[in-house]
Amino acid sequence: MCYRKLHLAIIHGAAEVYNIIQLAASPCCLDVQNYRYRQSPLHLAALTGQAMVARKLLAWGATVDLRDHRGDTPLHIACRQGSLDCVKVLTTPLEYQEVRHTPYSVPCQRVPQDMSLMNYNGETGNLRRVIISSSKNE
Repeated sequence: MCYRKLHLAIIHGAAEVYNIIQLAASPCCLDVQNYRYRQSPLHLAALTGQAMVARKLLAWGATVDLRDHRGDTPLHIACRQGSLDCVKVLTTPLEYQEVRHTPYSVPCQRVPQDMSLMNYNGETGNLRRVIISSSKNE
């Protein structure tokens, strides 16, 4: 599988992204980071506000607290983007129904992510900002 194809499918919101995720040979394949910004597919899903893609990645074994070049986890990015849906996906434990169709044993995930993890600037995922911004949009 070409991992660059997964990154591009997420960035462009391609419908085939779910099929590409299912072609991963192992959960480690879903954690491949791009060269310049060290963003994993889960980072890109959070950045583009694709909550369902993020959930599929988690269910298939993507690491929830992988850090990018700024030390941001996908949760940091989702909070910064104000994506309440992505924040919910990243902080809700996986259920058996979500992982039972994977062809391999998904390692125990740290979902929900530890909310106190800081990026390299000392910032945590600011849920308060997300909740305030989402209430303004309603």
